[in-house]
Amino acid sequence: MSETIGEFTAKRVSWFFSKTADGQFQQTSCYEGNAERFGAVYGSLTITRPLSEAGDFSGGTCTYAGMGLSEDGSAVAGQGEGTWKKTGSEMRFNLSLVVNVSDGSKVRSEGVIDYTQGTPTWTGTNYVA
Repeated sequence: MSETIGEFTAKRVSWFFSKTADGQFQQTSCYEGNAERFGAVYGSLTITRPLSEAGDFSGGTCTYAGMGLSEDGSAVAGQGEGTWKKTGSEMRFNLSLVVNVSDGSKVRSEGVIDYTQGTPTWTGTNYVA
């Protein structure tokens, strides 16, 4: 396993849906929270797929874009891609992302989004990729 950067936790603050130019169904969830090394984090997780598959929660691909704002006033942005997969029968999903960070680093993020406790939460661990 690669070097651990730290833990993160975030809650979903908004959820919106749109249609892409090529007719795909797009779902974007916006999260805010805290991540070790990155400070306060704000990000959007997007899933794009055919409308006929929009109700299929078994898994698929996703993209991520976000920013981290440290207490020292520095900021970094990140963009990444990955996969999500439902675990069991409850609304709980494993996410695995590789994120390119604006400081030149690369992060592998492994986490779980849990819808079972009210407001969805995203928790996990970031590693050096």
